[in-house]
Amino acid sequence: MQNQAKGYIEGGQSDSLLELFHRAKSGDSEALDQFFALIKARVSSFGKRVCGNLEDAYDMLQETLLSMFKSLPKLDFKDPKALNVWLYRVAVNACLMMRRKGKFEPEHELSLDEFIPGGQDDGKTLEIPDWSNIPEERLLENEIKEAVNRATQALPANYRKVLVLRDMEGLSTKDVAKVLGISEHNVKIRLHRARLALRRELEGYFLAHRQGLDQRIELKRASIPQESKSACRDILQKLSEYLDGQLRPKLCQRIERHLQDCAPCVAFVNTLRKTIELCRSYAADEKMTIPPEEKEKLRAALEACRQAILQDRTSP
Repeated sequence: MQNQAKGYIEGGQSDSLLELFHRAKSGDSEALDQFFALIKARVSSFGKRVCGNLEDAYDMLQETLLSMFKSLPKLDFKDPKALNVWLYRVAVNACLMMRRKGKFEPEHELSLDEFIPGGQDDGKTLEIPDWSNIPEERLLENEIKEAVNRATQALPANYRKVLVLRDMEGLSTKDVAKVLGISEHNVKIRLHRARLALRRELEGYFLAHRQGLDQRIELKRASIPQESKSACRDILQKLSEYLDGQLRPKLCQRIERHLQDCAPCVAFVNTLRKTIELCRSYAADEKMTIPPEEKEKLRAALEACRQAILQDRTSP
């Protein structure tokens, strides 16, 4: 019996997830193995990024796979997006259940004021380090990848989930809203503040490791009058939507006019863009290795579930 569940854990094929879903639902056992292997890969990476703690990520993976297994006969998806949204929603719900058991940190809100560079006094010099030109070979180093991971884990959970779903898992704003059960407007707010928090953490990392990078970190200085600081704040509020191409042309033009005359804001835009790029590039490399004992627990749970379903189908 154990071998029948093995394929759900060990790896996957490149077939379309939706195609595998329909084949598995029709009784194709090979497709069922491949389907759950792909689900395992997707959910495990998501769980590691969101949970941080590997034990919690294993729990999330098991709960998600079991929920999918039990629900398979009743589910019906017409397009891959609907399947994707359902899958991540189940994973997020598993995360919430673990938080109710006290496994996660208390929530706190990120304020936009935390990320406004410079002071509030008239004429104070505004200084923004621009580390966006650090050589690509340095950015690929494991130490910097770990810095991104640590900064992601430092985010409050509600912000971390949005960042992971949007910038690492690649879901659209609309689909993230469906997964989390919040408005698209709130997705944009949380995403932007999460990106700003991540950018600040990475800035601290790069400034602390300036040796060998000095020639690539330029300090952009400008004396900013109070009225211009208000414009800088307005720009800051909209930067993520600007970089994601979600703003109206007139507002984009206003931002670009401001950037022509504000070197610190240009540095801020450059480094926020680089932060987003790092999130997206590192996400592709992130994998969770499941130890043998956890694989065994998961196989046993899936096999027990499979047997229960078969027994239910054959019962008079």
